[in-house]
Amino acid sequence: MLLARLAREQRATALLLAALIASGVLGFGSVAFAAYLLNRTLRQRDTALEQKEELLAQKDLLMREVDHRVRNSLSLIHGLLALHQRHPSTDERLREQLNDAASRVLTVSRVHEQLYRSGAVDRVEIASYLRELCQALAKSLLPAGSSNALRVRAIPCELKVAQAMSLGLIVAELATNALKYAAPSSASPVEVSLDVIGSGLRLAVADRGPGLPSTVNVAGGNGLGMQVVHMLVRQVEGWLDLDRTWRGACFVITVPLPAN
Repeated sequence: MLLARLAREQRATALLLAALIASGVLGFGSVAFAAYLLNRTLRQRDTALEQKEELLAQKDLLMREVDHRVRNSLSLIHGLLALHQRHPSTDERLREQLNDAASRVLTVSRVHEQLYRSGAVDRVEIASYLRELCQALAKSLLPAGSSNALRVRAIPCELKVAQAMSLGLIVAELATNALKYAAPSSASPVEVSLDVIGSGLRLAVADRGPGLPSTVNVAGGNGLGMQVVHMLVRQVEGWLDLDRTWRGACFVITVPLPAN
């Protein structure tokens, strides 16, 4: 409202000056009055700009606080899921489901941690996010000292929060599955890579395990994990494929780069 009033004042001042000039009565008093109006308009403009900067600073501080609290809440949920997973009375199937849920919570938590640390409110640096996410997954799923069995190579790139979170969840689903079934090691690691190709991003999650049967149709996965992956790929308007030339399993997701 203040900016709108400022614009009205500027238009009124311009019309007054034009009328005075046209009528040929722009004397000393008129000049003084016009100067007074201009000064008042400039002061109002400065006040409006100061208020706008203050509101932006308050919004940024509020968003950082929200990210901080969301991160803490998600970390608490992740800890509780991990605690139940390790409980002796938990059967194997439930333990696996709890582990999957914990991985998904961890993925979202890492986004908010990145936002809080960077001071950003709407963008995430995807390379460092994927590295930290995979480090946490390796720590959770691999034996101590085996973190190099999951490796990340990613180009530095800032993405909007929703897109970064979807890609992180895709990586968490595919990498978790590979860590469970591909018997990774430092010599045969699970590899996550992110590259820019043309006008899009190419995300690949590959392992050197036994691979997938030739009859497997990547578009027809019925497991919950693959259903989640397909849903997330659709959210980022990408497409999912298998690299059949890779020795092992290699899932490739191609995503268009977001418009700035």
